[in-house]
Amino acid sequence: MPTNTNSAPNVKVVSVTSGGMTRDMQATTPLDIAQQLDISLTDIVIFVDDAEVKPSHILRENDFVSFQRDKTTSGR
Repeated sequence: MPTNTNSAPNVKVVSVTSGGMTRDMQATTPLDIAQQLDISLTDIVIFVDDAEVKPSHILRENDFVSFQRDKTTSGR
């Protein structure tokens, strides 16, 4: 039986645009989250728990997703 696409996992998200505030969201990939929050992924590094991941990474229930500035390209 096919999986219901409306049952995306519940994840915790923190992003550079949220001022460090954690929010609960439902999403299948970090790209889904970026689109929901209208975050550009230019110069952004995505982490799930402690691992750097690609925007297409499949999320699991209770993952902690963070969007951080790429330290190699941000700042002067």
